Amino acid sequence: MAKKDKQQQKKSRQSNGKLQEFEDLESFEQFLKDEKEDHEYANAHAHINYIPPFVLAASHNDPDKVKDSQNRKNKKFVRHLHQHVEKHLLAEIKEKSGLQLNFNKPETIEDFDTITWKYVDESNHGLDENDEKFKVEVLIKCNSENAYVDVNYNTLPINDDLQVHI
Repeated sequence: MAKKDKQQQKKSRQSNGKLQEFEDLESFEQFLKDEKEDHEYANAHAHINYIPPFVLAASHNDPDKVKDSQNRKNKKFVRHLHQHVEKHLLAEIKEKSGLQLNFNKPETIEDFDTITWKYVDESNHGLDENDEKFKVEVLIKCNSENAYVDVNYNTLPINDDLQVHI
């Protein structure tokens, strides 16, 4: 395949990488599994807004019974959310995506209303050296209004100069 053809193929994949919205973990995990099967790693964008399972379990799986205190201002909620993210969510992302993801400590961004954890992996993800290079970025955000958690999963292509395409 000529260099020009590869560049055109990259551009078409980038333009096809539109944001996928999900409301539950199962459909998000299915999206990751489908991306693995299609080998479309380099330009996946997904957003999920959900109530964490530990909060739902405390409210007997009824979202209407979730306590108002389950939010960013509750230290116990934040601690349990961080444990859920580290032990379950990131593990599921690694398993379902089929990538060898090596997230380091997250960058934590806090303000009065939100906490955001930013996980980034710029390794080769266990793929061949000839495959397209990309980085994986996972942003997890909770707010002070409710127990919902926003997760943004992005894979962004990196060119040979190690510059990120936006």
